[in-house]
Amino acid sequence: MKTALIILFFLLLYGAVSRLIGITVLNLVGLPGALIARNTTQRTAPRYLAGLLISATGQAYVYLAFMIYIINWTKAHVAPEGFTKYVVWFFCATATIGAVQQMHIQATKEAKEHPSDFVNPQIQALFITEVFAFFGFFVFVFFPELSEPLWSWVNRIGFPI
Repeated sequence: MKTALIILFFLLLYGAVSRLIGITVLNLVGLPGALIARNTTQRTAPRYLAGLLISATGQAYVYLAFMIYIINWTKAHVAPEGFTKYVVWFFCATATIGAVQQMHIQATKEAKEHPSDFVNPQIQALFITEVFAFFGFFVFVFFPELSEPLWSWVNRIGFPI
């Protein structure tokens, strides 16, 4: 029963992050980069590259902090023995990696539906965040000590449930 509740939690988390919370938070974090690169028409322009770097850095940092928290929560709630741990970790990966992938797909679709002469660095920054999330998930699951230098504050946050 506990495994079913954890899987339900991950399904709800995936929906909430990919449709509402994650979009709002990552848009706010990437806003400084988007403002720097506004009205840019070329992806090779220095303003676009600076905006992309700032947006990608902010989005990746915040999203990896979220992933580390979810990974820590999963480690605290999953029994180390038995087959069900593999099922739970699969849903954990889907909820964390899949959510940012869904956000990137949705942002790309919206950009195609409303074409503009200007380029938005936040969409490319979402792709960079997606790549970091994919590799970061496995790094932080198998080598949690690597989260200490930049995300030590995440490891000290308690779990409400």
